[in-house]
Amino acid sequence: MVIGGTGASQYIGDMPKKNSQSKSRSGPPSAAGRQQAERRAAGRRAANQRSATTPKVLRIIGGRHRGRQLQYSGDNVTRPMKDDVRESLFNLVGGWMVDRWVVDLFAGTGAVGLEAVSRGAAAATLVERHFPTARVIRENVAALEEQARVTIETSDALFWSRQFLKSPQPPVPGPWAVFCCPPWPMFMHQRAEVIELIDGWYRALPPESILIVECDQRFDTRHLPDADSWRIRDYPPARLCVIRPPGENNAENYLRLWEESQREDSPPEESPRDLGPASDDSET
Repeated sequence: MVIGGTGASQYIGDMPKKNSQSKSRSGPPSAAGRQQAERRAAGRRAANQRSATTPKVLRIIGGRHRGRQLQYSGDNVTRPMKDDVRESLFNLVGGWMVDRWVVDLFAGTGAVGLEAVSRGAAAATLVERHFPTARVIRENVAALEEQARVTIETSDALFWSRQFLKSPQPPVPGPWAVFCCPPWPMFMHQRAEVIELIDGWYRALPPESILIVECDQRFDTRHLPDADSWRIRDYPPARLCVIRPPGENNAENYLRLWEESQREDSPPEESPRDLGPASDDSET
């Protein structure tokens, strides 16, 4: 053991010990030190809040509003579908938007519903329960001058759907195009409710309608109603699932368009009803 004089380091073997003077310096911070730390923490919180709420920009990909920008708050409660996934989605189903009533459940930014309106939907209902996000959707609708065709329901999508499906009264006659894009954790923590929601819409679809579900790849699609009839495409980590009601005369056209969308990079312009019958070697 080596012992030095006052203020020197003390050693027992090879382990250093701080002297009493260094201990006093490591005591509780002074009032001024606490205030400085609190100011630094407040600055970090303000910076994080500005980053979380800084307006972000999305764009409409196709149709008459192609290229128009959509504002959204950037709030963490909103998970917009990525542009490339949305583009792939409308490459698959864009031909069915014309003259349809579009329902965008869990609308978030509203980009999916407004994309459908841009591509010729007769009317659209966007369901979003988060009031600040719904307000931004209204601003985007006004900027596009689509107030006559777009209705925004500030409500929980599960509750609104249950009420609507009791006695469906769509704003326009004809087929529907229903987009169901819940927050992905709901597929794990509220799976039964989500499956019930999807099943309810599937059973209510009139002829010529289409139902689209976006989930992540962790979700087992065998839980979907009529599971073998869905057409499924993966865009990691997203998964798109598309189905039409059974018993339609143009079901084979639907399969053909689906297969063509996998072979071609450009979105199909023609209506699926104008296409010929599917070939015998069509794949899912």
